[in-house]
Amino acid sequence: MILCSNPECQTTAGCQCNPGARLAAEEQQIMQKALRSSVNVKRKFKLNDRVRKIKGSSWQGRVRGFYSTSLTLDGIAVESERELGNVQIYPAVAFELMQPAERQLTYWGTPIADLSDNEIRRALRQLPDGASPELVDIRVALEAEAARRADKPTDNAS
Repeated sequence: MILCSNPECQTTAGCQCNPGARLAAEEQQIMQKALRSSVNVKRKFKLNDRVRKIKGSSWQGRVRGFYSTSLTLDGIAVESERELGNVQIYPAVAFELMQPAERQLTYWGTPIADLSDNEIRRALRQLPDGASPELVDIRVALEAEAARRADKPTDNAS
């Protein structure tokens, strides 16, 4: 690999035209070594895993990318879930895997399990078919709750 920007020079290291060529060559060797060693790195996390920093400063969010250096073979870029768009890089060993956030589905702010039978029927009539994935999730939850209640014996049954 030619490091010098002078087209007359074909030196690959220690060029007199470019005093920084020796440093550039050393940096490239370090990066190539890191890249070769990172090919075989067993990653602790997968892309989009939800993680939290174990100790020290607080940082939690989703893994958005990976990096390797000569000192940190398994590094991760984590996007904060508290400050969306903010990303910090850390060694993967500084983090632990978090369970996915539990999401309680609600219909207009009311947990689906707390809706009356009439509210569930009305909600199912009002929700359009083929809507966004979130609305489909709500429809499925409403239908499951209605089915659960239909299968549950009432106190008035004789």
